[in-house]
Amino acid sequence: MYLLEYDAAVKNYLEQPLKIQYQDSTGKRFEHTPDFIIDYFDGTPTKLVEIKYQSTLKSQKKELQERVKATRMFCQTHGLEFSIITESFIREEKETELLNYKFLERYRNFFENINKKESAYPVFNTDVAILRNKMKILKTATVQNLISNISEDKDKQAELIFLTWFMVSNRFFIADLSKKLTLNSMICLR
Repeated sequence: MYLLEYDAAVKNYLEQPLKIQYQDSTGKRFEHTPDFIIDYFDGTPTKLVEIKYQSTLKSQKKELQERVKATRMFCQTHGLEFSIITESFIREEKETELLNYKFLERYRNFFENINKKESAYPVFNTDVAILRNKMKILKTATVQNLISNISEDKDKQAELIFLTWFMVSNRFFIADLSKKLTLNSMICLR
């Protein structure tokens, strides 16, 4: 889910979006629910996605062949693409991105979870505007460079680091999420 939540190309997605009914070679009826349907901003065809363990693909090969065939036919009829994604793709090929997304998730909705009436947090955080305005001047910078350009006070820098990750998580700032996020990560305005 993190991979979909943070993928800038993904317009929207739904979990278990529909049921596909099919018959196996003996005439027995089955119903299958794909894991996701994904719609993209860039015109990439909408995709039905199935996530499977590699071991399941091997151990249930015969059973899955009929299901995959039915799903491919459904997709062809409805102008969709179909993909099977394995855990090794998610955990190995997308490992850094996944770790970054998990890291950013704690910042993403932080301000929504604060009771603003009973806290010292204002409705509008002026430091967010300060970070954004400084980035307009710098164009691109490392996280460390950005906050150092705003304040030399270490406590204030800690607050600004937090807000910078909040802004990356919410796409105010862009970072290369295929590389491990650190204070030396380059960021820029969206």
